Amino acid sequence: MKRVLILLLALLPMFAMAQRVPDNEDVLAKTIDNSSPYYYPRLMERYIHGDTTLTLDDYHYLYYGFAFADNYRPMESDPARIDVLEVFIATEMPDSLQLLRVVEAGERLMHSDPFSPQNLNFLTFAYGKLGNRHMEEVCYDRFTKVMQTIGSSGTGIRENSPWHVLTFQHAADFTAWRGGEINNRQVRSRSVEYIQLKVKDAEGNRGYFFDFSRVYMKRPETEKPKEERKWKINDMPIN
Repeated sequence: MKRVLILLLALLPMFAMAQRVPDNEDVLAKTIDNSSPYYYPRLMERYIHGDTTLTLDDYHYLYYGFAFADNYRPMESDPARIDVLEVFIATEMPDSLQLLRVVEAGERLMHSDPFSPQNLNFLTFAYGKLGNRHMEEVCYDRFTKVMQTIGSSGTGIRENSPWHVLTFQHAADFTAWRGGEINNRQVRSRSVEYIQLKVKDAEGNRGYFFDFSRVYMKRPETEKPKEERKWKINDMPIN
């Protein structure tokens, strides 16, 4: 499994990205406004249907807007993730039937964690090996833009400029993409954690800072009531 991850993650170059710290109020306001180009149901429909013309601006609202979706459950595990991982635990070179299992489980996982870099990584690999070039390109485009979106949310090397992620696993995936291996994690504040690397990265950094505030805001005791999220289709609420 580790070799597959390294193979695909290594395909991506490091990007010089303009910093854009996500503002929850701005994201929520624009994703619930059906006159906005970032109205969430339309953006998500384009994403799910494999629209590779979605821009990094679109992805900013797609990724961080998911924090306000009813199916955003960062503290819950999805059995589909285990189904995907079991294939790569069993073998580093899955056959066609195993790859079809990866695709089936990976597409199920898209419902609960549509921006999982790990899952998009596996789907890119599986679709490519199965010869489905269209879906390989779609998943690779998603993977690339999710990574760029996270990377543009901060510098990651200062506590006051962390990378903002939706789950703990996304932080681990982003760290792996940069070539790092996690040694331990240290809580630095109510929302920021420091991930220490086993060895310094290519730029000499000993670790990275990540903001997990969106994870913590979805704890049962702090979850916002559904009526605060007003996504609509034809002026009818869809919550």
